[in-house]
Amino acid sequence: MTSAADNSTASGTAITDSPGQVLAAARESRGLSLEVIHEKTLIPVWKLKALEADQYTRLGGRPFAIGYLRQVAKLLEVDATPLVEHFNRICKPVVQPELPEEQESAAQVALQLAKKPLLSLWSPWTLLVSVIIWFASVWLFQNEADQVETLADDALLEPQPAEESLNPAELEALAEDLRRSSSVDPIPQLELETVSEIQPVDLSPTPTVDELPAAETPAEPLAPALSDQDQLAMAFTEQCWVEVRDVRDTLLVAKLYDKGDNLRLSGEGPFSVLLGNAAAAQRVTVNGREFEVVPRGAQKTLRLVLPPLSSD
Repeated sequence: MTSAADNSTASGTAITDSPGQVLAAARESRGLSLEVIHEKTLIPVWKLKALEADQYTRLGGRPFAIGYLRQVAKLLEVDATPLVEHFNRICKPVVQPELPEEQESAAQVALQLAKKPLLSLWSPWTLLVSVIIWFASVWLFQNEADQVETLADDALLEPQPAEESLNPAELEALAEDLRRSSSVDPIPQLELETVSEIQPVDLSPTPTVDELPAAETPAEPLAPALSDQDQLAMAFTEQCWVEVRDVRDTLLVAKLYDKGDNLRLSGEGPFSVLLGNAAAAQRVTVNGREFEVVPRGAQKTLRLVLPPLSSD
């Protein structure tokens, strides 16, 4: 059975077995285990099992499934072309029906004609409402300004409490009465000086309790990452679309990053990374271990499987 599978794949003829069965037979004929395939391709073992069982829905879509087929077939020295053709026959892509250009243009014209009466009806009303709102705003702001000005005028017109002062005429009359009523004791001359001189106030700062220098609280170190979580980080020099999945094929991030952005996330590796612009990704590390990202020829898109740092 194994030799038949190898001959069929090597010759490029149509195969009767499924792609997963052909890969499983080729692997068993070479005495390789799934763990060995995982070490050489960095594809998780559970994905290799799904690939050999033809469970392509667990692989994350058609591009990923075809990529895994080609990668494993290349390792096992099996021609991947008939496998991919067989896969395309099994999993046909869904093609959306396209409207002819004439029908599409006719539909657009009909939609524009349907919207035109509505727009022509709403334009005068929109203008009228805008004018009303503008006049109302001007009137409201004018009233507020008048109220503020009135309050300011009232505050200026309020009588201020008069400072208590002695009338010179009253002082002269009081002094004359005192001179007439007392002929024995002379009227003491009013002294402008105060009874006692005001002692100068010591403006020097009063001694205070020795102030203890503010204790410099050391900045708390960042909480270390969980020991059971792997850390993925990368930087970008250009705009790049990134998708990252963990070992359970859970989508951790799917986002467009701009120049100068950085990606940092935690999860269980190995990580399956899809880069829309591979040349833009720099300093790709997992748990501090840096991986080199090398675009394949003129292709910008690149698929990577980044394993975590081994315990040894």
